[in-house]
Amino acid sequence: MRSFPGRFLEIEKLIYNYRLSRARRTIENTFGITAARWRILRRPIIATTETADSIVKAVVCLHNYLMITQRQRLGNNHYCSLNMADHDDGRGHIIDGEWRSIVAGDTGMQDIHRTNYNRNPEKAIEVREIFKRFFMSNEGQVPWQYHSVGRTNYFFLFLFMYVF
Repeated sequence: MRSFPGRFLEIEKLIYNYRLSRARRTIENTFGITAARWRILRRPIIATTETADSIVKAVVCLHNYLMITQRQRLGNNHYCSLNMADHDDGRGHIIDGEWRSIVAGDTGMQDIHRTNYNRNPEKAIEVREIFKRFFMSNEGQVPWQYHSVGRTNYFFLFLFMYVF
C-alpha cells in the first residue's frame, strides 16, 4: 500500500498516511525484535519451503508466548525491553529501537526492488480510498489520530466531523 503523495493534503489523506506509517512501523518493530532475539532470522534460511515455514511458525509462537508471559509474570519484559522497539519521543520524533543496532549488517532480509509491473493500479487506489474512509468513520478512527497529524483545532474538527 502506498501513502498519498504531496505536502498540503486534506485531513483524510493526512490521517490515512499517519495510520499507514504507524502500521508499517509496528510490522517493522515486530519483525526486527523477533530477528534480534532469534538468530535464525538474521540470515537466509537454507531449508525446504516446508521446513522454513515450520521454523518461522515456531519462532512466531515462541515470540508471542514470551511477550505475553514475561509481561504478566515479571511486570517488565526481559525478552523485549521498552527501548527495544522504535518509539515516539513525545514531540513527534521517532527514536530507533535497540533491535536496529542488533540486526544491523545481518543478511536475513534483503530489499525487494521495485518492479514496473503493477497488476491493477485502479484496484490499489480503490482499496486505499476504502481505508481512508474507514479511518475517518466512527468505527475506524482512533482518539489520537487528529493530534498526531498536527491538527488540534477542535473547532475545525467539529466542523469536519459534523458538517461534512
